[in-house]
Amino acid sequence: MRITDEEFWRTLQARRARVLGELRAREAETIALTELERLWYTCKFVVLEGDPASYFRIRELFNSHRKGQLTFEEVKAGVFQCFTHALTCPVQEPNLLNLLTHIWGFLRKHVHGEDDRAQVLRAIDALNGGDYTVVPDLYVLLDSLHFKYGKPNLLNPVLV
Repeated sequence: MRITDEEFWRTLQARRARVLGELRAREAETIALTELERLWYTCKFVVLEGDPASYFRIRELFNSHRKGQLTFEEVKAGVFQCFTHALTCPVQEPNLLNLLTHIWGFLRKHVHGEDDRAQVLRAIDALNGGDYTVVPDLYVLLDSLHFKYGKPNLLNPVLV
C-alpha cells in the first residue's frame, strides 16, 4: 500500500524547502570543516530521505578530504551540491523505509519505554512488509519520541 496522505506530502515538502533555504543561507558563512561537518550531522537524515546516493557521496567527500585528496572548498561545493539535489528531488517511498529504519537505529538506544518501543517496532514491521500507509504515523511517533527522550529531532532539523 502506498502513502496517500496528501497532508503528509505537503508537510514533508514544506520542511524540505525550509531546510534547503536555511542551508543556502548558511553556505556563504560556512568557512571551516567543523562547521560543514556540523551541518552534515544535522541534515544527514534529511539528505538520506531525499537521495541515498547524495548521502553516500557526502561521506565520500569528507573521506577524500581526510586523505588529502580534496580541498575544503571542493568538499564544501560538493556537499552543498548534494544538499541541494537531495532536498529538491522527488522523495521515493523506498527511501522512507531506509530513512525510518536508520532513525530508529539512532533512537532505539535512548527509548526505554516498552510501549514506545513496541509501537515503533510494529510500524517498522508493517513498513518492511510493504505497508507504506504507516509512514505518516511513524514520522509523528518518531518526532514525539525525539522530544520525549530529549534528543535532537533528526527528521526536522533547525539550522538557524
